[in-house]
Amino acid sequence: YCEDKAMKDVQVELMERDVGELFAGPVDPDDYLGHVHSNAHGNFTISGETEEFTKIEPYIRITHNCATESKCVRILEIDIPDSYINTKPWLMEPLELSSTR
Repeated sequence: YCEDKAMKDVQVELMERDVGELFAGPVDPDDYLGHVHSNAHGNFTISGETEEFTKIEPYIRITHNCATESKCVRILEIDIPDSYINTKPWLMEPLELSSTR
C-alpha cells in the first residue's frame, strides 16, 4: 500500500543471500530466483528454487516509488522466516510502503 492505496505493478524479486569470501576470494553475489509485479490489488505470489551447499537465506526485494520524488525508487528487503522455507506459503501482512525506509 502507498498512503492506504493498493500499489499495482510494484516489482517484487525473490533473492537468496550469499555472503561470499571477502578476504579469501571473490564475493559471491546474491542469487536471483525470480520476480513478479503486484496486481491491481497490490497482491503478489512468488516462488523460486536454488541449490546451495549450506542453509539458504531467501528474502524478497520490493522496488517501488511510493513517497518519493519523481522517478526516484526505494528498495525494501524483507527476510523470509525459516519456518516458511520448503513448507507452506508465507502470508505476509499488508505493508505500508510510505512509512518504510
